[in-house]
Amino acid sequence: MVTKNEILNVKDLCGLSPHVIEKDYVLGWVLAGIYHHASLKDHWIFKGGTSFHKCHYETFRFSEDLDFTITEPSHLNCDFLIETFSEISDWIFYATGFEIPKKLLNFEIYTNPRGSESCKAKIGYRGPISPRMGYRSLPRLKIDLTFDEVVVLPPVGRTIHHHYSDNPQEEPLVRCYPPEEAYAEKICALGQRAKARDLYDAINIFRSNQERPDLSVLNDTIREKCAHRGNQPPTLADVQAKRRDLEKTWPPMLRHQLRTLPPFESFFHALPEFFDWLETGTLPSLSAINQMAAGNEIIREPTLNLPVNFNKQVSVEAIRFSGVNYLCADIQYRKSTERIEPYSLRRTKDGHLVLHAVRASDGQLCSYQVDEIDDVTVTQQSFDPRYLVELRPRIQPS
Repeated sequence: MVTKNEILNVKDLCGLSPHVIEKDYVLGWVLAGIYHHASLKDHWIFKGGTSFHKCHYETFRFSEDLDFTITEPSHLNCDFLIETFSEISDWIFYATGFEIPKKLLNFEIYTNPRGSESCKAKIGYRGPISPRMGYRSLPRLKIDLTFDEVVVLPPVGRTIHHHYSDNPQEEPLVRCYPPEEAYAEKICALGQRAKARDLYDAINIFRSNQERPDLSVLNDTIREKCAHRGNQPPTLADVQAKRRDLEKTWPPMLRHQLRTLPPFESFFHALPEFFDWLETGTLPSLSAINQMAAGNEIIREPTLNLPVNFNKQVSVEAIRFSGVNYLCADIQYRKSTERIEPYSLRRTKDGHLVLHAVRASDGQLCSYQVDEIDDVTVTQQSFDPRYLVELRPRIQPS
């Protein structure tokens, strides 16, 4: 088990509460335990918002639940699940030292709205933040299992994106929906319910110009998913009609999962552009910020891998969050403070890390050497990009 201090360091890096970071740490190990277990690894397919963050994209939203489509119906059995997760609990304890108390393994089999059996689980854990908590006070994580989902594309293998020093595994791989299928489910959900996290994820990934899913595969998957559920693919009007509920759930659903809560309007107003892309493939005509950065390497590695001290890594992570979420940042640089639109982090030929940005006050292109940035504050001021935002790190090898 990592130390409390390591959790607190990641908390500082990501700007979230220590309990959110602790849960993210536990989620990584529970995933590893599931795919280490011989009975589950070939029959459970990881999906949902947490799969984006753990397996596909750096979305900067820390999701809290584990969702799976299972292909073996006999697994929807409380006795089987308790026995299996007791074994996973033992494996995790021996590997890490943190405890999943067996008396806090709770599985509920229920009939879902489609008339098929599904399962909701709550699992307690005693992690590095509050190791001496009593059972009643321990935090829980949720697991959802469904059997009656159509699996459109072949599952893919992914390693777990893990911020922490005790990486749970390189092998076995997590078996999960490919990006197109995970994204298709998110888009279908956006049309069927009014949950702010669906809007955030749909637009956030749409803005991922470096790793946007294949559009033709995505649309085919959306149609097949919706047909299986007896629905039509969602339209702009469908989602706009849910504005009131989406806006109402925006702060309580997302505030604790993000460093800074972006304005609801900046994501809601992106919907016409998003649906235009789904229907026609049209994208904003934006070029890379090459005027000052020509020939320099775009930095894609995770922030913790960058060759700068931890305080500079904290600044870089805040800059990346700002850019990916189209939020201005206030940076302290050479004893002055400037508000910027961040666009690109590059490595020069002599090895320096340089941030390329636009100064918000006058639209001037500027560059900032990372080792001279003293502090970064993410603001809630949105910007409309003038260039491609190239700040999202890659969490899987290309």
